[in-house]
Amino acid sequence: MNLYRFLIFALVFQIATAYSSSQTLPVFNDVTKEAGINIKHSFGDFDLTNIVEGTGAGAMFFDYDGDGWLDIYFVNGCWLKNVNDNRGRSLRDKLINSLYRNNGDGTFKDVTKEARVGDKGYGVGCSAADFDNDGDLDLYVLNYGSNVFYCNNGNGTFTDISQASGLANPKWSLSAPWFDYDGDGDLDVYVANYLEYDSGKFRSYYAAAGYPGPLSYRGQPDTLYRNNGDGVYLNQTDER
Repeated sequence: MNLYRFLIFALVFQIATAYSSSQTLPVFNDVTKEAGINIKHSFGDFDLTNIVEGTGAGAMFFDYDGDGWLDIYFVNGCWLKNVNDNRGRSLRDKLINSLYRNNGDGTFKDVTKEARVGDKGYGVGCSAADFDNDGDLDLYVLNYGSNVFYCNNGNGTFTDISQASGLANPKWSLSAPWFDYDGDGDLDVYVANYLEYDSGKFRSYYAAAGYPGPLSYRGQPDTLYRNNGDGVYLNQTDER
């Protein structure tokens, strides 16, 4: 039986080796500088000391101006009193999210200021969808703290409608997939929330991590928002 197993293993290994040797693997070159992208992400401090700082952040490709080229939105952290140490105070009000427009020639341009999407919250993630069916992708920024929702004006600028839309979710949000759950033709959004951080009160942790992990905190419930069709979202979590 052991001989059969060995023969089968040898045969599978030869097939895998022959297949891989016939394939040309892709080669990647770092063209960040040539592309004009000048981003350095920060978690609002200089040393990782808690789970908020260590969770990380995401970026997103989306064609915000409808020219057929994918643009990039980068989220950044910020200095928060209940999250970051005092030695990081020098970063206060200096960190913002960034939008880079694809020029279509392999380069990008920082258009954050003119597009008005430089949120200074503690960014964790982002997602995009055409919530009002006008043909332009709108931008939802997920934060540790209140989320920010930008309506695409269709002229290269955005308007902050977080409060008016009802999507200023105050919890620690990580992701937000869009889908039409009720089949009415309007995109609804499901906001995945994470933990209830305690501002560093809990100090017991596994030494290798350097700070308490996710099991040390209470989880926060996710939120389902239904698109009302008039620019307003209603919290339907308890209803569904």
